[in-house]
Amino acid sequence: MLRSWEQRFAAIAIEVAPSAVTVAVLAPPTNLDQALRLAAEHRALSAGPDSGQPGWLRDLANLLLTGKHTPTPVHADPPTRLAS
Repeated sequence: MLRSWEQRFAAIAIEVAPSAVTVAVLAPPTNLDQALRLAAEHRALSAGPDSGQPGWLRDLANLLLTGKHTPTPVHADPPTRLAS
C-alpha cells in the first residue's frame, strides 16, 4: 500500500517502527473521493479503537483534506418509552 501512496500522494516513509510507520505526504488528497479512499486504506492497515465509530472515515477524510478535525455529529434516536 505504501507504494500506492508514494505514487498517488508523493508519500515518503520517514520513520519505521515495529508497530507504526510515519509518512510525509508531499501531495495530499485534493478531493473528498481521494480522501475517503485514503481513509479506508488507513483503517485497513491500522484499525484503532474508535475507527469503527459512525462517521470515522468521513472525519479522517476531512482531516486529510483540511488539516482540521471536524467531528461528524452522531444523532442518537430518542429513548423509547415502555408502556406501563
